[in-house]
Amino acid sequence: MPDSSIPSPDSLFGSQSPRPIRHTAHALEDGLVVVDHENDQLIVLNSSAGLVWQWLVEGADFELMADRMAAIFDIPTAVAARDIAAAYAVWTENGLLRESISDSRLSAMPTRAPRQVPSETQVTPEGCFPYSEKTYLLSTEPFRLRYQTQDLESIFHPLMAHLEIADRITRWDYELRAGGREYVLLRNRKEMHRDTLIGLIQGRLVMEVLQISYPNKEWLAVAHAGAVSDHRRAVVMPARSGSGKSTLTAALVHSGLSYFGDDIIPLTRKGPLAVSFPTRIGLKEGSWPVLAAYYPS
Repeated sequence: MPDSSIPSPDSLFGSQSPRPIRHTAHALEDGLVVVDHENDQLIVLNSSAGLVWQWLVEGADFELMADRMAAIFDIPTAVAARDIAAAYAVWTENGLLRESISDSRLSAMPTRAPRQVPSETQVTPEGCFPYSEKTYLLSTEPFRLRYQTQDLESIFHPLMAHLEIADRITRWDYELRAGGREYVLLRNRKEMHRDTLIGLIQGRLVMEVLQISYPNKEWLAVAHAGAVSDHRRAVVMPARSGSGKSTLTAALVHSGLSYFGDDIIPLTRKGPLAVSFPTRIGLKEGSWPVLAAYYPS
């Protein structure tokens, strides 16, 4: 039975495919980071959502995208259509899509105001016991992250496991919850973001960690890249997954350069300057023979 809570594409945009707003997109592992230049926000898309976004940019219609998604992931076309419709609804709510219209009409349209996040909505914690909680330190401000389920921990904790510290009093307590079709991010028990796409929650959490860790920075974008530094300058190496970025980063760190990051490299507006976000280095099995001489153990 179709989910009546998900608007159909026709109800949102009529018979025409929607048009993405002015943006740039950058590869992030198997997904995308979309930089929304109109609403000043970053959106992280997982692999399937990234494919849908790329097809929209190419001008594919809804039926074609559903057929492609069904073939790639070996799922029924109806399931693929439902998931794409859910993505449409989320992106429309976040101001990422608009009706496909002529350039002359588009130039006359005002820019949509940024969506207000319900940061003051109190979420009742009754019956919601965390599977685990961890305390991390990226810069000078520690923060605690509670995972409601083991699946949520397995998505986020491996990226920051080496930043984990002994439990201590923190000003910032975050919580990740999952229920039904939605994921929820809370800060100090107040809801910050709610989405059906885990990639959007991941992107919001990354920006939250950056804001509390580097409170005086003004952010431009987040690059999918490796980065190293000699304490005076940094070299940022953007690349697609599987191109050798992590292998090169690990070799450069062994040579004496400081590790800045392997996956998420934030860039400030002024400069621009790269800021350290040292998630774990994700080395694939093919990298092991190349790095054996550097890391024999």
